[in-house]
Amino acid sequence: MHQYRGFGLNIASDIEFPELLAATFTHPDITIIHGAVNSDIPGDRYEQDDYATVISPTEYYLDIKGNCRYQVLNNDIIQIDPYPGIDGRSIRLFLLGSVMAFILFRKGLIPLHASGIIKNDKVILFTGDSGAGKSTTIAQLALRGYKIFTDDICVIGKDGQGTASYPMLKLWDDTLALINAPAYNNKNFRLKPDIDKYGHFFHEEFHEEAAAISTIFIISKDDSANEVRYNKLSGHKAFDVLAQQVYRRYLIADLALRTIYFKTITALAGSCNVVEIYRPAGNDIPAFIDKLESLFTEPTITQA
Repeated sequence: MHQYRGFGLNIASDIEFPELLAATFTHPDITIIHGAVNSDIPGDRYEQDDYATVISPTEYYLDIKGNCRYQVLNNDIIQIDPYPGIDGRSIRLFLLGSVMAFILFRKGLIPLHASGIIKNDKVILFTGDSGAGKSTTIAQLALRGYKIFTDDICVIGKDGQGTASYPMLKLWDDTLALINAPAYNNKNFRLKPDIDKYGHFFHEEFHEEAAAISTIFIISKDDSANEVRYNKLSGHKAFDVLAQQVYRRYLIADLALRTIYFKTITALAGSCNVVEIYRPAGNDIPAFIDKLESLFTEPTITQA
């Protein structure tokens, strides 16, 4: 079995995961194996044209039609049953997303849809709806010397601290063209054959341990604005915007998990600064990053 570290967990797998950090341990938190899956389990059922799922308190079935079927058993075993001819990257992509989110919830952890950097041993996160520019933001900040903490998912513990998911930054082809930097010229790791999105690794700089979060920026686009504007949030407003950014929130299927979710987001909102920031029309990314950097040292923002 291959051994990896990711999402703050020890992961044993019978398939290779170049996205994860190689590790050595005695007891895995999660085991990934090939095996027959079974959709005939009690739970809430949902089906659309491209996927079907069953969610119960201890089991999870996910069928990405034409790609792979997954089943979580006892909250710590993931069985995979790929469709014929499917490539490994496509199989791993959904496992590292929805399937892992289910397990994190069941372990009392909250996956936040956020990317982040490290500054002064603390984490600054960037969240927002898909297309807001989370990955683009940390890619640009990395070019200015900041260390990437995580991309797409940050695991939030009950104490409000954050743990990185795995050491890969994911960027669309048009984003690579917009950034136009040699550091991101490599297109060797396409996430799926049918999408123009590429992985860029940072295994050697991956931060494995949980860290305190100083600030969370919620990025939104504002096509009617001519300059960057921002607004610091607190109380229930901070809670509400963070709650909306929980990754795969529909997987929270019982009262006990909802209680953990509520307490964790409450702790997070109370332990760090939460700032809404609006990107103006156009693609002047350097100007937006300049403003963000100025806010990193703004006393009214950075003092928790």
